[in-house]
Amino acid sequence: MQTIRKSAFTLNELMVVISVLAVFLAIFLPMFSSEPHSKGPMTGVLSNGRSIYLAAFGMAWEGQDSSVYPALPTNGTASSTAYFNNLMARGVLNVKADFFAGPGMRASPGTNLVASGNAWNVTLGFNERTMDGTPFLFTRNLALSALPGATCNTPLTNDGSGLSFALKGLCVVAKGGSAHILKPSQIVTNFTSSASMTNLVARP
Repeated sequence: MQTIRKSAFTLNELMVVISVLAVFLAIFLPMFSSEPHSKGPMTGVLSNGRSIYLAAFGMAWEGQDSSVYPALPTNGTASSTAYFNNLMARGVLNVKADFFAGPGMRASPGTNLVASGNAWNVTLGFNERTMDGTPFLFTRNLALSALPGATCNTPLTNDGSGLSFALKGLCVVAKGGSAHILKPSQIVTNFTSSASMTNLVARP
């Protein structure tokens, strides 16, 4: 007697399995992949911000006369763009202007940084009494003219600069050198929590 071996799957069964897998991947794959994808571009921006911080604070604490070698921005600083141009002109930062751009932005050519190619806000009036953890640099998608002093309820904004992660998260570099990527839901409790943090902020 001849035995006929039945195939493991019929075509219809195979199509059902493929459909189920497709639905599964569509639902669950974003849970695993969206976080690294969204943080990837922000990590590079954050690294650049920490380099700015280290250059500015390293020079500031080397005993330089601030009237001759102003490494930290004072309350009279017109904009973060003017501050960064000053750092480049004085050799505090040996970089090109495109160093200050973020993903999606049109970077400034050469060494002349313009506001549209600048991804950063900078906090003014830092000195040795400023608390560690006070935000020094943070990306322009948090539009503040002064640190809030307590909880930060200001939402992220897309200001037309082209910054690709404008509504997805915030890059922050604080005094002391800590650097963080904050999701929108984390800004209220993690951006600043001290009533003494009321420094002015220079926008691009």
